[in-house]
Amino acid sequence: MKIVTSPNVITFSQNLGSNQLKVPEIAGKYIEKYPEADYGKINIIFRRILSLPGGSDQARKYIKKNLLANGPWLEFGNNVGVGINFFFQLERCQLKLSINEANLKYQKRPASPALFFSGNFNYKLESYRKQERLLMLGEIIKNWQQDEKTFREIINQSF
Repeated sequence: MKIVTSPNVITFSQNLGSNQLKVPEIAGKYIEKYPEADYGKINIIFRRILSLPGGSDQARKYIKKNLLANGPWLEFGNNVGVGINFFFQLERCQLKLSINEANLKYQKRPASPALFFSGNFNYKLESYRKQERLLMLGEIIKNWQQDEKTFREIINQSF
């Protein structure tokens, strides 16, 4: 688990593959310990890498062919890098889904093409009174699995 602080931001992160997920518990304890902080928003971020079969440019080809409209700009220059951002307004928050080409490098093996997905669930809390914010923060943290499920579903069903 990793905790990083900077002005007006505190980041709690942990690999979902870990045996016991501690971030929700520790973030909840942090909010309980510091209820006077002015929490304006909370972002819950998930990342996933999907390996692709084929040549080293397979991720680029997938994004160009399946996610972008065809046009002369796709062939401008040499090996244009591609990435795309989607903004979904969900009932509970906004989801920013980014898809980028990536290469996975394993020990002593050549890099393999992959798609890198990043989902940022952005909950804005500024318009609520302080006590409501604290309650909402606790509920959002407690129900993080709902965001993870949405993230997995959109990737598995749409891409």
